[in-house]
Order: sequence, then C-alpha cells, then structure tokens
Amino acid sequence: MIMIESFIAFFEARILPWETARRGRRHAAGLTPDDGGAITTLAAVAERLGGAKVVSFDLFDTLLLRRGLSPEATHRKTAGMARLIGGAAAGEAIFAARHQLSGLMKARMIAEGSGDEPPLISIFREALTGAGFRGDAAAAAARLVAFEAESEAQGIVAAPGVAKLLRGLRANRLKVIAVTDMYFHRPEIELILTRAGLRDLFDEVFVSADLGWTKRGGKIFPLVAGRLGVAPEDILHVGDRPDSDVAPARAAGWRALHYLDRAGVADTTAAHLAESYVPSPGLRRRRLAAAYDIAADGPLGAPERIVDQLVGPAVGLLALRALTFAQRRGAARLYHLTRDASIIGEIAEAALARHPHLAEDGLRIVELAINRALGARLQVRRAADLWRLGPLTSYIAKEPFSVAALARAFDLPESAFTGRLRGASGPELQQAFRDGVDTEPLLQALDAGRNVVETYLEAQGLLAAAPSVAVDIGYSGTFAVQLAPLLFDRPAPGRSIDFLFLMTSRYFNGNTRRVHPETRIHPGLVLDHRRRSSRWATWNFSWIEPFLVDPERGRLLGYEAGEPVFAPSPHDDATRAALLKLRARIRARALRFIDDFHGAPGDLEEVAALLQRRFSRFAGRPRRAEMRALRALAHQTGQVEIALRDPTRRVNPLRLLSELQDMKMSDNWTQGSLTRSGLGFVNAVMADRPERDRRADTRAMWD
Repeated sequence: MIMIESFIAFFEARILPWETARRGRRHAAGLTPDDGGAITTLAAVAERLGGAKVVSFDLFDTLLLRRGLSPEATHRKTAGMARLIGGAAAGEAIFAARHQLSGLMKARMIAEGSGDEPPLISIFREALTGAGFRGDAAAAAARLVAFEAESEAQGIVAAPGVAKLLRGLRANRLKVIAVTDMYFHRPEIELILTRAGLRDLFDEVFVSADLGWTKRGGKIFPLVAGRLGVAPEDILHVGDRPDSDVAPARAAGWRALHYLDRAGVADTTAAHLAESYVPSPGLRRRRLAAAYDIAADGPLGAPERIVDQLVGPAVGLLALRALTFAQRRGAARLYHLTRDASIIGEIAEAALARHPHLAEDGLRIVELAINRALGARLQVRRAADLWRLGPLTSYIAKEPFSVAALARAFDLPESAFTGRLRGASGPELQQAFRDGVDTEPLLQALDAGRNVVETYLEAQGLLAAAPSVAVDIGYSGTFAVQLAPLLFDRPAPGRSIDFLFLMTSRYFNGNTRRVHPETRIHPGLVLDHRRRSSRWATWNFSWIEPFLVDPERGRLLGYEAGEPVFAPSPHDDATRAALLKLRARIRARALRFIDDFHGAPGDLEEVAALLQRRFSRFAGRPRRAEMRALRALAHQTGQVEIALRDPTRRVNPLRLLSELQDMKMSDNWTQGSLTRSGLGFVNAVMADRPERDRRADTRAMWD
C-alpha cells in the first residue's frame, strides 16, 4: 500500500507535469495558420494595419490569458456556490445548464431569428426555475453570474505587451475596440478588463451576449460596423480562432489577422489536460493547501502562524458560509453572538462591501449580545425549572453550587433568598428547589431579569415572523435550547432561526433534541464532534479563546435602555494591544481567504474538509511548540496559561482513566496533555487516527 501511494505521489509530482507539457507542445505544433498567414506576436499588428481606421481585438486567449482556474473548474465552482444557496438540485442544474440547457436555448433563439448567444444570466435563471428553486430565481442568477465573473477576473491577466500595443495604436489616432464571444454581459467583461488593467485602453467593448449574435455565426460583425458608423473594409480584426475570428470577419467585409501563439496554446492545453486529471486525495489536499495558504501538518509555533494558517481561514470560511446560508434561507438578518463571534460580523460586513453578490439586498448584520447566565433566565419560569441553575452556576462561577455562587453567577440580590434557601448549598439547595419551598422571591427576581432579556431579543428582531441566521463560535447550541420556551410562548408563522457554529462539542447531540421546531443547529464547520478524527479535538475549546473573544469587552452584565452593557476588559493595556493586533491580523487574513476563494480551486465543501483535517490534528495532537504558543496568550476566563497535566503520575489503569476523564471535563484541559504524557504508543490508540478525507463526510452539513 505504501509503495502504491509513493508511486502515485511520484507520478503526480514528476510524470504528470512532464506529460501534459509534452502533449500541449504537440497540439500547438499541429495548428495550421490561416491561409493568408499568421502573426506570431501581437507587436506585429502595428506592422499589418494597412489603411485601417479601427482595430478590433478578440479578448480571451488573444489579449487575455487564463492563469487561474480553467473554464471547467470555474463552472464547477459556480455550481458549488449554487448548491450553497439553492441546494443540491440547484447546483446540479447550474452545472448541467452549461451543456444541455444552453444548447436548447441557443437552438430556440436561432429558430426564432433572435440570435445565437443566450446570456449566462438567462441560462441560470431558467435552470434554477426548472430545478424548483424557492427564492427569487432572477436575483439568485444575477448573484451567481457576479460570482463567476469575479472568479474569472481573479485568474485572468493581460498578455505581455498588450497595454503598450493598445496605447501605441490609440496614439496613432486609431480607434481600438474589443469584440468577444462571451455569455457575460458587458459589465462583467469590463470588470475582467479592469482587473487586467486594460479597460481604459478600449474605445468600445462589444459582447455577443449583449448583441445576441456571435462571431462564429458571423452576424455580430455587421452589427458592430453599423454601430461604429465605419465601412467594413476600414476595420482590422485580430483573433486566435480562424473559425470565429478570421473567416466570419472577412465574410462581413472586414480585414482579419490570425494570431497564432503556439507557446500560449501549449501552456493552455497542458493546463486543461492537468485539470482533466482526477487527482488522488493527497494531491487534491496539497493543491488546496497551496491555493489557500492553509497549513500542512507541520508545527505552528507562533500565534501569528496559527492565525495565518488556521484561525484566519476558518473564520473567513464561517463568514462566507453564513452569508451564503442567509441568502439560501432568504433571511433578512444575520446575527453574530457576542462576544465570541463579533469578529465574524465584522468580517461579513467587510466581505459584503467587497463582494455584494454574497448576500441578498437588504441583509442586515446584527449584533446579538447574550451569554449563558442571561439566556438561562428564559428557561426558568416556575419552581420546577430552578434545578437547571445548578450545573450552570458551577460552570459560570467556577465553584460548587451554593446560594453565594448562584447570586454571583446571575447577579441576584440578597433579598431573593429567604427561609430554607438562605445559606443553602449543594444537594440541600437542589432539594429546596424540588420541594418548591421559599422560592417565590427568587422566581420574582429571575422574572424581572427574564423580561429585560425578552425585550432586548424582541427589539433585535429575533422573534419576528421571518427567517434568521445566527452565527457563533460554538460549542453546543446552549442558547438555542434556552430560547425554546420563549419561541413556544410567542408563535410567529414563517419564523425560523438557524445557528451556524465554527466548532461543536459532545453536548451538541443532546441539545438538538431540546430546541424549538423552528430552530435548527448545525454541526461545527471545522471541528465537528461527530467525526471520529475530531473526537479528542472537540473535548474543550479553551485554547481558541484568545484569538476570537473581543479583548475590549469584559463579561456581558445586562442591558440598559435596550443596549448591552459589558464589564471593562480584564486585560491590561499592553495585553489588550497585543490581542487587538492579533485580532486585526485574523480579520485581514479572513478577508484575504474570501477574496482568494473566488479564484482558487475547490468548493466550500472541499476547503471545509481540509480545514477539518488540519484543526483535528492541531487541537487533538498539538506539538510542543504549539503548546508553548498557546500558553503564551492571555485568557479572559482567568487562565494565566493553558495548563498541562500529567495523567501518568501512577500508571494504574483505573486511575489513568479517571484522570483523563477529569481533564477532559475541565476548562484547563487541552489535548496536549496526551501529547506530553509520555505514554508512547498508547497515545496513538487513545487519540485515534484521522479518517480518510472523503468529501461525502462533509456534504450533509450543507443541506
């Protein structure tokens, strides 16, 4: 097995590039120049002008070269985006429309005499409608076209010397135009030209999707001459295709030159052949990791490297996922829960400013300030509900359950505790709650707080009769469970709330059964508790807190005049400045990831699978250098460092298991305790090995 994998790796790294390059050169050598001869450099155009008054150029593969995704890879990427906003049927329909539906629409246009170039937006709109798309098919089609145009623009560059040639022609008072066969409309073509630095060098740009007729069909050439008001014989057209640039132009009375760039054809052909090869999982992962600059499995020994290679891309992926999901649900609001996920809101807003097609018009990105203590008030409505406060109090206060801990955790006055409750602790307090004795003052205090929370949530629009999407770092969907009683109390037809998480823990499964029917909580994007390879990595997420929690805010205290009130930051000025610098780096890296996504290979599912693999290794089996980097960061929860504990003080199987269980349940646990335990081969058995990277593992989370 190892020998086979080694051979595949050698073939993909050495033989495949050599073979595709050889076939590309052979294909280019076999090309036949036009009967009138061909030019082999664009600079030769200036020598073949004759008496032309207008010089017309083909764009793609003449003046513009693809250095990014091939057309087929771009089409697959657009289909992946369609799947995100419309489901599997929409994605399949968009991909199939390239060959089937577009051909049918073209035949229909020819039969009607209305043209032979159906615009891409019309193809997408008809495909989505036929696939049963529930939303606005026209708006979704426009966004998919904008996404594809952006993807094309990311990987297209001007051929060498083009700008100099065009400037020289215009300096000689010649009109320079572009005539291209393309299913994009003119605004998308102009975006591509602008990115390539050429838009200002053309007097006019003519696109077959606008005029309805293609160069290959021949009818676009008389239309262009008529719009220019120039005699056909005064126009020289330059292009790389004899069948669509040279022969039809001459048939329309234009002069034409065949541009034969054998080296360019060889490179393009080799790239297409390489694209058609179905790579092994290992090569696909390496290609994705290189394209997105995501860490290989080597150590990340500094916080900046952890940000650049893992955290930044992960939160960028979550913001992108949230925006497309909100589009699919038709949500009017995208909530980000503070303090953990406020950075996701910042990234989503910045991404929308750069790429408006990532969301519906009018989508509001809204802060939702909530925490466990405030959310718990929504669940406590009668004495029988008071038992819920026990485990939560111990978690929040970090001490055994008692009246004092309860008062501190929920900011309750001393008057809330009377009779048997005064001074009670542990089982005695829980028994008093079960008996319902002396609980009325406590319930009244909790009711007052609950009303404030409900008023805030209503003002934020969370209870409105409309779809909403909420994004959080994780980890188990506690707030979705706490929200359920309020949703039952206030029914609203058409309301739905989806919670998206970066990470989910083992408690997630129980919470899925306790949420309101209008609520859906989705498994973690990069650490999914259900995956065998992530089992150890999802025990505790305290290590990621310094990267994501807003360092300028302390604990959420409550609300005043409908606005959240936070405690001061617990960090000193120097620590806060360092964390803010790290936060700015995360934001910049996440936005670069979203920018890169348009032009890099792979869809969100593949990238998510790669990040899941990387996060599982990092969080489940950190290296020593990584542990040192994590322990150097300041935590708001009071941890000076992420503690490591040795589970092998006495090598007793019973004690070992109990020690491990205790560490997993502790907020101070990080999986590096296993790495540093000295248990040798036992670590590998207990920590599990990563499962194979199969795309099928992650598709369910996108439905």
